Amino acid sequence: MGSERFVDTGIYLVEFLDDVWVRCPRCQAPAHVRTPQPYWQSQPRFTCPSCALTIEGRHTRWYGPAAGRASGQCTRCDRPFQRTLEGRDSTPKEIDVRCEGCGATRRATVNWSFHTGSRALEPSYGLDLRLQTPCMGETLWAYNDRHVDFLTAYVTATLRERTANHNASLVSRLPPWMKLAKNRRTVLRSLERLRSDTGA
Repeated sequence: MGSERFVDTGIYLVEFLDDVWVRCPRCQAPAHVRTPQPYWQSQPRFTCPSCALTIEGRHTRWYGPAAGRASGQCTRCDRPFQRTLEGRDSTPKEIDVRCEGCGATRRATVNWSFHTGSRALEPSYGLDLRLQTPCMGETLWAYNDRHVDFLTAYVTATLRERTANHNASLVSRLPPWMKLAKNRRTVLRSLERLRSDTGA
């Protein structure tokens, strides 16, 4: 199950993004998003072995939630306007916006921003993670089998040490409910469910 002693060496979550296990948006079969390390200097590549769907490049296609904002100035009365909307896959590209001052309608470009929110999503394409399960009223998730191993080692440990002050490390960013000793059994059961999905 893991050692009773866990040493936080400052590993970052991004280090598990080399191979993220996801669900294919076309056929829902197990698929992968692979990105060579270092992550921010490389381009991700999605591949589905079941339906052969392939996507390359960061944010070339987005399947997760997106926030859109259209703004400008009315050409009739000079009054500024703004409209916000939620969507998926950054559509539509343009919308009609009605001026609240004079009632005129004009076409405006929508600027989209992508976000994963609180959902268990892969960050390059917004795809649903394959490894996720309900836990303590939240969602426990992992990018791959190595991520499950890491979380299991941390939760199992009764002695947790830090080798340095790593405020941005994966351990420092774990939610409080995962760190509490009283939740250890419940979290470990959930991690075992994730492990069963890895085939390990």
